[in-house]
Amino acid sequence: SSISGPSIMDLNLLNQQKKTLNAGNPVLKSAYQQLIKSADKSLSYGPVSVMEKKEIPPSGSKHDYMSLAPYHWPDPSKKDGLPYMRKDGETNPEVKLYKDKEYLPTLCEHLLVLSIAHHFSGKDVYAKHAMKLIRVWFLDTATRMNPNMNFGQAIKGVNQGRGAGLIDGRNLIKAVEAVGLLSANKAVSKQEQLAMQQ
Repeated sequence: SSISGPSIMDLNLLNQQKKTLNAGNPVLKSAYQQLIKSADKSLSYGPVSVMEKKEIPPSGSKHDYMSLAPYHWPDPSKKDGLPYMRKDGETNPEVKLYKDKEYLPTLCEHLLVLSIAHHFSGKDVYAKHAMKLIRVWFLDTATRMNPNMNFGQAIKGVNQGRGAGLIDGRNLIKAVEAVGLLSANKAVSKQEQLAMQQ
């Protein structure tokens, strides 16, 4: 799929709503005020990066996304605690050492809010901050996430990552939508759009 334009968000509908808002529709005006309030909060978010996690993925690169299966704990009967054992409903605090799982959904949510706020307000400040967040997480060679989820939902001593780890990426669609909308509003360079697609 392409990152050339919105797919879940209908650009024609957004443009129609923008006209209705500009014509003074009170319902849309109230929604717009809420949007701007949220977007203003988003301006103080981040930037965040996969490089901030305390532990290093099995690949040896912090650029790789990593998360731990939350309900798996060290086995107290084993000297090294391996393999980890399941404790249903009890989250291992060790998961907090891997910030990626916490950052990714929050980042994607902020990107979506900022891109919509930019679309409706026309204020560059929202697009600029969204692009700053995008560059740090996805594009800058020093901080970017490698394009894989190989080490998602890992269980130490059992596996380095699981298929279930893909669920951690469910919010990426919001980042794709945000880039599509920013692009439709000429806030993304062709080069950066291409880099995001890659």
